[in-house]
Amino acid sequence: IDQGSDHYLDTGGQIAVSGDGPHAVAIWGEGYEATFGIAIDSTPPEITIATPPFGAVYELGTAAAASFACVDAGSGIAACTGTTANGNPLPTDQIGTHSLQIDAADNVGHTSTASRSYEIVGPVTFVVGPNPAEIGQEVTATAAFTATSHPVTAVIDWGDGTICDTGVDPECVVDSATVEATHVYDATGVHAIAITLFHGDSLVQTADEVFLAVFDPTAGSVSGYGRIVAPTGSFAGAPDADPVIKFGVSARYKKGATVPTGNVRIDVRDQLFDGWDFDTTALTSLIVAGGTALVKGTATAASGIEVWFAVVVRDIDPSGHGDAVRIKIWDAAGMLLDTGLGLPDWDPAGVTTLSQGQIMVRPN
Repeated sequence: IDQGSDHYLDTGGQIAVSGDGPHAVAIWGEGYEATFGIAIDSTPPEITIATPPFGAVYELGTAAAASFACVDAGSGIAACTGTTANGNPLPTDQIGTHSLQIDAADNVGHTSTASRSYEIVGPVTFVVGPNPAEIGQEVTATAAFTATSHPVTAVIDWGDGTICDTGVDPECVVDSATVEATHVYDATGVHAIAITLFHGDSLVQTADEVFLAVFDPTAGSVSGYGRIVAPTGSFAGAPDADPVIKFGVSARYKKGATVPTGNVRIDVRDQLFDGWDFDTTALTSLIVAGGTALVKGTATAASGIEVWFAVVVRDIDPSGHGDAVRIKIWDAAGMLLDTGLGLPDWDPAGVTTLSQGQIMVRPN
């Protein structure tokens, strides 16, 4: 049996063959020899599930393929099927708890079933306000997330060299589905605030950075001029256009004033946009955050329409090298021009480097 020791039997004798799995039996006698196989199977198939792993958490829409295997040491596997076929994508298009079930059968009819649950969460919503914020003003960051069966911790990076950890800092609190933290800045500037969320050891989530401007409401000035080539898509009425835009800006707060004085001029150098040029009617606000400034106001364009504008300038280098600007113009019907292509006002990716000119931003 199985090439083991010999057994001598009289005619009609019996010998025991045991142990799950295939066995080879050889019989020989005087003038006779035969070999045949015997399969013994007393146990059901074994099922292993690799994906999803225990405690799995996936973000909505994540690509994850089912991975499982069925083995049977006795008669072998006759069937091994899952609610998602082996190698196919797991359903991850709905938030909540889901399950992968595997059914197996061997060749003598024993069956097994195994299942593994996994959780799907939505994206993290992250807001910071007020934005912009004054020096010394308390800023609140709030994140909303999908709760899971795992404990959640979070770390907020305030962008000024400090962090807030929900596991350590009392001003950083997490409950069943939200994180809230507060912070106070003591210097002007534009800060990139980020959050990292941990669902136990199963999933790390992040959200888009929020760019927060911190300013001194009693100080700051900006002056400069230049030209840029508007990025394609800047003009609502001509999305394929990329004309040259010339601009000039000068704004500051007089002592004790709460409304800035100055002027902004925009000149679109393209026949498609005749009538867009304007000089400021009035400035409504000036926010200086480090080397970045935002000037807002109203104007009457050469065509006669009343428009509102926002100009973001970045003073990168005293020589003017690398200085950049973003220009937004809108009227009562909606956005007319945005060289930042819809990004938040303080996002540094929204400015276009000057091809000519210089910006000077003075925080004090």
